[in-house]
Amino acid sequence: MRSVLLVENDPDLCLTLGDILQATGYQVLSAEHGAAALPLIRASPDAFIVLIEDSLPQMDGQHLLAALAALPDLVQQLQVGIVGMPFDLDDFLHAVAAAARHLDAPA
Repeated sequence: MRSVLLVENDPDLCLTLGDILQATGYQVLSAEHGAAALPLIRASPDAFIVLIEDSLPQMDGQHLLAALAALPDLVQQLQVGIVGMPFDLDDFLHAVAAAARHLDAPA
């Protein structure tokens, strides 16, 4: 089961997206902002998908991307996407599926 980390500061949206992703077969983790996401990313032994809202408190999406780029050994295990608001749910789910396929492809 592929894991998805949702980095989103709106708890209702995060819960809704998490429920939808779980129903489609993903394990879902969440963090309110980039600073809370980094320890979850570092602690994960498996590759996973990180979906980030760009406008977050404490550490926004762009700063989280910069922090991840500084961890080259970890970055190879991630598929990262910035989610702009508003977005189409079908496009969102297709993007997650494409990221999962990319991670599952042979190196």
